[in-house]
Amino acid sequence: KRTAVFSTGRALWKLPHDDRMTLWTDLGPFPSLRRIRLGGSPWPVDDEEFAFILRGIDGSRVEELFLWGVAKLSDVSLKFLAERGCGQTLRILTLGYMNKVTDGGLLAL
Repeated sequence: KRTAVFSTGRALWKLPHDDRMTLWTDLGPFPSLRRIRLGGSPWPVDDEEFAFILRGIDGSRVEELFLWGVAKLSDVSLKFLAERGCGQTLRILTLGYMNKVTDGGLLAL
């Protein structure tokens, strides 16, 4: 089962940007997420797509934020989460290989 989910996830991120945005329109929003996890390899998600995926999120419900190798995300994405209440209830925060994130983005959380 885990392999099937992993393979499906890999295929999703290989889709062109516009196709993924259509998919997020059909699937979302996701207001009650408790865990946000993107990582493990270079991910094509940028600030615009990240905000679109998480539109309508109640950030105060998010307990875990794991972003690893999401090199296109910047402070804009972390500030987006903070503006929606994410940060105060975080129990687990893992960020890595995100060259566009600065201290300002971390402080926003």
